[in-house]
Amino acid sequence: PPPGDVTIRFVFVYQHRGSFGPCVNVNFNFTIGPHNQTDLKGLRYLQTLRLTGCHDVTDAGLPMLQKLPWLRELDLSGTQVTDAVEDLLVHHLPELRRVILTNSGVTGGEALKERIERARVRLFVTM
Repeated sequence: PPPGDVTIRFVFVYQHRGSFGPCVNVNFNFTIGPHNQTDLKGLRYLQTLRLTGCHDVTDAGLPMLQKLPWLRELDLSGTQVTDAVEDLLVHHLPELRRVILTNSGVTGGEALKERIERARVRLFVTM
């Protein structure tokens, strides 16, 4: 993908409970980012998104995440997002319960973590 865009690979595994038959695996890839404004409406019920180590993820991609209102866990570790992520975490993603920001471009440290957790009492932030 072009710089700033990220290719995401989804793997869905389904196995009927109690069944010893084979699992059904569904794999697909798509690219999101400033150069490819993928419509995320089809993923609105996504609950976990891990962008660990996606170095091309920057603040420019944060508005796209607002289209995932059911997101409960977000891993942005190893990305280039900065303290600008605070707006996304405080004002959007109402179901978010956990966010991981280790080794990212976030520099606000404990003060930023405390502001976010104070504004969103049920959100746990790992820095």
